[in-house]
Amino acid sequence: MEANQIRAFDLVVVNLYPFQQTIANPDVTTAQALEQIPIGGPAMLRASAKNFAHLTVISNPKYYEQYLSQLRQNNGEISLEFRQKMAEETFALTNAYDGAIASYFASLNGETTCFRIQLMPLKGRFLRLVTVSNQTAENVKAKTNRTGVRRMFNSRNR
Repeated sequence: MEANQIRAFDLVVVNLYPFQQTIANPDVTTAQALEQIPIGGPAMLRASAKNFAHLTVISNPKYYEQYLSQLRQNNGEISLEFRQKMAEETFALTNAYDGAIASYFASLNGETTCFRIQLMPLKGRFLRLVTVSNQTAENVKAKTNRTGVRRMFNSRNR
């Protein structure tokens, strides 16, 4: 980069399209919803978050002031702790965003009450719980008590 006089990025800010707000409109067409699905934004966010050791990624305007405060407090530098927190926020945002898109497409296929919940127990293992229209909230609660989650989790990982 130096040979070509290219400076490294130290900040990436991306605000995604309001997909969830768009699909909340009962009159939204599939074409309108599709226009609100970004391609480059999530990829740029994820790539930036992955490289938090070298730059800051901000995916929500609520963190702008905290970023500026970091600059003032640290002589123009951003702490690694803050960059890592912004990476965490970014991955959580893109995960939720992708989940909303997946649920929207499920609704196009007639799954009107499909909820996908992804739990992440400690040690980085994932457990996915999918409820469909024939399960009541009580059934889901009964299946996800502490013992039930442990049983489901352990039976998948033996």
